[in-house]
Amino acid sequence: LLAVGGQARRLPVHGGDRALYLRTLEDAWQIRARLQTAKHVVCIGAGVIGLEIASSARKRGCAVTVLEALPRAMGRAVSPEGAAFIESLHRAAGVDLRFQVIVDRLEATPDGNTCVVCRDGERFSGDLVIAGIGMVLLSGITAAEQQQVSQEFQLQSSRTARVPWVAGLYYIGLREQYAPSSFRYGGGYAAQRGG
Repeated sequence: LLAVGGQARRLPVHGGDRALYLRTLEDAWQIRARLQTAKHVVCIGAGVIGLEIASSARKRGCAVTVLEALPRAMGRAVSPEGAAFIESLHRAAGVDLRFQVIVDRLEATPDGNTCVVCRDGERFSGDLVIAGIGMVLLSGITAAEQQQVSQEFQLQSSRTARVPWVAGLYYIGLREQYAPSSFRYGGGYAAQRGG
């Protein structure tokens, strides 16, 4: 089984290093410590990470704004009806959800906070900014092997999660561009193995 894992995707904007990211236990401890004194939290991304942190921050009494580029929460993971339900729970808890918002840059403010500046000019200031915008594959395979994966998967049936050039090896969690759509998010191995 080829399960290569990943790391938190970083904001590809100026000042993106001002945001915190959640992937490791150390990241979780750092965020937890910062939430003890935070007053206003800005979460970039309305996926699982962004919404879980938003919920935790609200329970600790923080004002919370969630910025999402897509038109709804959990856009790639749940149905529109599921998203509407999740959004209603967060709004009822006092989370300010903003959709179709593109982050342009993060800036330091004179009081030591971070200002998230959006493409439309809107600005959101927080003493804690957390980005949950997906993962990047930690492949451990060469560019040539990645190219071979891409070409082979295009030829494979969507009913298999087998790595074509290695007998008995199956993939899980490879980037979408390498895997058929029916196997995104690790579903390929389970489907291949009947479970």
